[in-house]
Amino acid sequence: MLDLETNTLQELRVTQVALSIEQVKALAKSMPLMPNINGLHMEDTNLSDEGFAIILKSIEEDIKSFKSISIRGTDNKFGEKSFTIL
Repeated sequence: MLDLETNTLQELRVTQVALSIEQVKALAKSMPLMPNINGLHMEDTNLSDEGFAIILKSIEEDIKSFKSISIRGTDNKFGEKSFTIL
């Protein structure tokens, strides 16, 4: 069980997992429950423009400690819409 009061997770790495939009939504919803998170690294997660927007919205609205996001890999499916969001 995760004790959110003492949660010291600072970076979350999600790699080589084809995330559905529902899974991306669940990840975004859970991120504010990680009070010390300051970095997210996603590689080859099949991330789309829609999914990228959901993640960024969660970070922007709910995570004050956040500093960096890294999204790499050939399996991501985002494009020009994501660059506008940034």
